[in-house]
Amino acid sequence: MTHILNFYTYNIQNSKQRRGLSLFNPIPQTRRCDYANIPPHWCTCSTQHVLSMGDQTVGKFAKHFIQILNSKIASFKQCETLFLKRVISATKIIPTDVVLKYVNTSHVGEKSSILYGHRVSTYSDYQISLQTVPGDAVFEFTVRYDESKSNFNVMGYISRINLYNQTSYISGIELKKICYCRVQI
Repeated sequence: MTHILNFYTYNIQNSKQRRGLSLFNPIPQTRRCDYANIPPHWCTCSTQHVLSMGDQTVGKFAKHFIQILNSKIASFKQCETLFLKRVISATKIIPTDVVLKYVNTSHVGEKSSILYGHRVSTYSDYQISLQTVPGDAVFEFTVRYDESKSNFNVMGYISRINLYNQTSYISGIELKKICYCRVQI
């Protein structure tokens, strides 16, 4: 808003409020949360590492996911049991150390300060895409691994990436995207 009100004379360096960026200026490729005055605790920036398809952890999560899928369709005899065909992609998503060391933010007048502590035990998210047989369904899911408890959980919804067209004749959107019917019409 300040940029619009002072369109010809606006300069971010001279601005009293150095928060955010003007949409009328180019957005830098290297922007960070601190540029927008977002405390580390609320910053969603993370480090992503592409993992090998043969990674043991990825294999364990993929097998667990297939068990979840099969448990959802187990009582429906028209659905085939699903098996892992292949892992398509796997990425480990780790919060940055700045986020993990954040303790508190204090505001006194126009000044604010951020208090950092020691790195806390935390979690890592794994985003995995895989293909099942029969039917060549492609699913994407996120697993959250808790380092402190050494356990993991599938997070959020199960995403079916490719079309299931005429391979599933079961009612219910959640089941329809998982079930591969034994009899194809």
